[in-house]
Amino acid sequence: MMSSLILILAKLVYFEFLFPRPQGAYMNKLTNLLLALGFLMLVVNGADKLPSELAINESKSLKELDALIKNFSDLLVVDFFAEWCPSCKEVEKSLLKLEGVREGKIKLVKVDFSKSQDMVKSLSVNNVPTVLFYDKGKEVFRLEGMNTINDYQRVANDILAKGKVGDDFKLENKLSKLDITVKEAKELLSHSKPLLLDVRTRYEYRSGHLQASLLIPVQELMGRMSELSQYKDKNVIVYCHSGARSANACKILAKKGYKVFNVAGGISAWQRSGYKVVK
Repeated sequence: MMSSLILILAKLVYFEFLFPRPQGAYMNKLTNLLLALGFLMLVVNGADKLPSELAINESKSLKELDALIKNFSDLLVVDFFAEWCPSCKEVEKSLLKLEGVREGKIKLVKVDFSKSQDMVKSLSVNNVPTVLFYDKGKEVFRLEGMNTINDYQRVANDILAKGKVGDDFKLENKLSKLDITVKEAKELLSHSKPLLLDVRTRYEYRSGHLQASLLIPVQELMGRMSELSQYKDKNVIVYCHSGARSANACKILAKKGYKVFNVAGGISAWQRSGYKVVK
């Protein structure tokens, strides 16, 4: 933005000198140049004061969060996140796009799940991402997992208009697959207990696989769904050799309502990153 303004002003100065004006217009010309240069200095000197991107403030203590809940008269949205959670980053992006945030009708606050166990226990938050909606000091609704921006917006609109969410509210449930890097997969495995699903062939699995992974070749997935029913409420990390077969497996699982993550680059990227496999 600032560089564009400087370029425009520089061109104005250039054309002022390039094309002479009729006699008697010199003072106008000089005035225009001085105004242009003055504005240019204002932009440069005030660059550090230009508004930054919208961000969500983080609440550091239960006392601070309680005060916000009690004192904010409009809609307060509390986002429980974790640095190791890839879904949380997507949820934050969605929340920042909600209509009403920039206008001040909706206040966003985030809480680090890993560092705020007092708030986690007090508000009965079991996993991340979890988004709580407060109106006039009371929790009205909560959404767990990664949902669409339309879901968050519909909840916010209902609460702002009626103080509650309509009985006919249903999740769109479109965002159930997410590509993650091997680093994000590693962090997710170290901080939670997801199902790690290998969809390669048995031969590939025997030649090397991720520790504690369950093998179900992608061509057998539809016929073995019953083996995965116990993981319906857990995250499922799916991998193959390069990420193509696991992407297909994710589509199948997403349609069945599973929360799936596709490891981009597969086990090949995992090994290139220096992470171990077992046989």
